[in-house]
Amino acid sequence: MLDGSRSDKNGPPSRPGPESDGEDNNDGQVQTRNTERKTLPRNENRRRGRKTMGAAADTGYLLPIDSKEQDRLDAQHELFLAVMEGKLGLAPVIEPRRTLDVATGTGIWAKQYATSSDIQRPYSLPNLIFHKADAETEAWPCDTHHKYDYVYLRYVISCFDSTQTVFRRAFENLAPGGWIEIFDPCHVVMPVGRLRTGTALGKWTSLTNEGSCRVSRDLKRFRCYAGWLRDAGFVNVTETKFAIPCHAPALTADERMRGLCEKVVRNELSLIDSLSKFLRNVVADEEEARAIEEAAKTDIQNPDTIMVKEMYNVYAQKPEDA
Repeated sequence: MLDGSRSDKNGPPSRPGPESDGEDNNDGQVQTRNTERKTLPRNENRRRGRKTMGAAADTGYLLPIDSKEQDRLDAQHELFLAVMEGKLGLAPVIEPRRTLDVATGTGIWAKQYATSSDIQRPYSLPNLIFHKADAETEAWPCDTHHKYDYVYLRYVISCFDSTQTVFRRAFENLAPGGWIEIFDPCHVVMPVGRLRTGTALGKWTSLTNEGSCRVSRDLKRFRCYAGWLRDAGFVNVTETKFAIPCHAPALTADERMRGLCEKVVRNELSLIDSLSKFLRNVVADEEEARAIEEAAKTDIQNPDTIMVKEMYNVYAQKPEDA
């Protein structure tokens, strides 16, 4: 089951090309901002054998930072492309001169967005620059004469103390007529058909939601994004909801659905490990917490446990006269 509640007729945003030889050397430039502050060794620790940043006030990033998590983020990108039918975005951006990818993670989206030819090496793209800073509290790499045409955020549902602050700062740093776009999952699973409520996956989801809220990371906050964008001053707010399967593929599934389900299963199994800290904010007993996680993984791998999860894409425009 894959359902987008709004059809897109605009196609993917235009990819920025290499820098031109004209007077403005910022043409077609893609900048990334990693808000996750992964280079603070004094705060590193180990949780269940995985490298994390700890919970100190100056870390901000609550998920693992090891190679396993980097692999999950890249696999998550494959799922994103499957849901978006290969598009890197839905906003009707036309030839953006400057693009900012906030919370870029492994940088895979920015590299693909900046790449105008598949033969270019991603580490040598002349129009791709990486910045490491805090999108909530530090100055954005922008000035009055070179504001952004497109600000993009993806999978940031657990990143920020105040998503509203980031939206307001995006508004300030966008050129008039510029676009912001956000893609995020909503951490809720819904049973389909006659499936009983009270599944192990549903229990794990509910508990991790509770645990995330205890550290000011509401994993259902995407439902507020459209309203927050309007509050920040954006117009032409357009939201698309996707219902994706959250279970192993049925034997009767067609090739496309089977491929999507397999990507979902891979991502969700890894996500259970990545969100282990949130679960343990609620369940103190380690043996009980692990049992909850294993039961949820069993549900995900069972093709008879038919459940769906919502993913959201929303884009909005800064008024031309702002």
